[in-house]
Amino acid sequence: TATNAKLYQSPFRAGITLDAYQLEPLRKALLLPRVNLFIADDVGLGKTIEAGLILQRLHLTGRAERVLVLLPPALLNQWFVEMFRRFQMSFSIFDEERCASLDASGENPFLDSQLVICGIDFLSTNPQRATQAREAGWDLLVVDEAHHLQWSPDKASAEYQLVDSLAASTPSLLLLTATPQQLGMEGHFARLRLLDPDRFGDLKAFLAESERYEHVAKVINALLDGKKVADVELFKGPRVAAHYEAFLGGDVAARDQVVAALLDEHGTGRVMFRNTRSALTGFPKRKARLVPLAASPDESAAKLAWLISLLKELKKQKVLLICHSREFAEEILQRLQSEIKISAAIFHEGLTLLQRDRNAAFFAEEDGARLLICSEIGSEGRNFQFAHHLVLFDLPSDPELLEQRIGRLDRIGQTSTIHIHVPYEEGSAGEVFARWYH
Repeated sequence: TATNAKLYQSPFRAGITLDAYQLEPLRKALLLPRVNLFIADDVGLGKTIEAGLILQRLHLTGRAERVLVLLPPALLNQWFVEMFRRFQMSFSIFDEERCASLDASGENPFLDSQLVICGIDFLSTNPQRATQAREAGWDLLVVDEAHHLQWSPDKASAEYQLVDSLAASTPSLLLLTATPQQLGMEGHFARLRLLDPDRFGDLKAFLAESERYEHVAKVINALLDGKKVADVELFKGPRVAAHYEAFLGGDVAARDQVVAALLDEHGTGRVMFRNTRSALTGFPKRKARLVPLAASPDESAAKLAWLISLLKELKKQKVLLICHSREFAEEILQRLQSEIKISAAIFHEGLTLLQRDRNAAFFAEEDGARLLICSEIGSEGRNFQFAHHLVLFDLPSDPELLEQRIGRLDRIGQTSTIHIHVPYEEGSAGEVFARWYH
């Protein structure tokens, strides 16, 4: 029927060009009675697209009529636009102003819409609204930038507790992050625990198990290559044994079931997807340009002088600059504009969401800002693949955060080599970081 044709074609009607790997989470989701998945692709590989495909399909088929998406504040409008433009899904953004306007009806404000986008900080700091959100009931909960959910055996952040309480009463859960181990293995375990508390219920057992991942991978590779496997103990587990016996009995098709069961029993195969650049092809090159600067009483002034020369060299090309703080970003803009005339915009946590969106859009316009200066908040979620030059005025101590920064340019849709400019003062800690990262 026409309706069935629409449902069947839904992943391909989203106005996007899909790569095969982006359909794998959707395929898995359609086979699961409860869609509890952790999508942890490398930065820039399209996690939002993969999540959108799942959202769209589950909603069209009636499996997820009510959906709640929790996001960092900076991503609210971006997700709203992406879901509507690419997937024809019309979400409502809920904040205190909207909830207050609906209070007069006497009903739970979160019942006013089936598809809701909400700032995770709004609910985690407002017990009344968090309770209302839980009581509203959802079929699917989605959490982006899930690496911010902090947890330890002794203490969990307010954001983690919020997601934990919502997940307990929601049939399906999607967690998204490009940097699953940004908070270490403990944080990685905490997110897996949200998805499957029965499978991932003990931190010590998980840490011990994770030490065997490399060995399990070698066994699986040997199995796939048709080689003899010495470690038969791995195949005696309850999830693996029956499939392995069938495989030994001559059922070649059972091999894939053995591999899936091994990943499930000894790894994170049941809940986690992680596509990496090293396993895929077709991405642009990265070209690092480390720039040593002579030691100076005013390091910022030396870097600023170099930046001015770089902007003159690049002429009309767009440049994204990221530094660690709002104060430093504001200082760079102020000092730069006192030296040269340039069309520049700024992006930091002190601006409203609307101001951030406007400044990002101004940078995206062909005749708009040549330079966008960001604090660390610009390292996540924003897509600037139309630019080819990234300036790092300082370097973070976390490699995954550095990857997030580079991922603003190095992502699906980038067509040119990405030039990464790193100025540093000779003999400084910045030089050590620059050389180590390079």
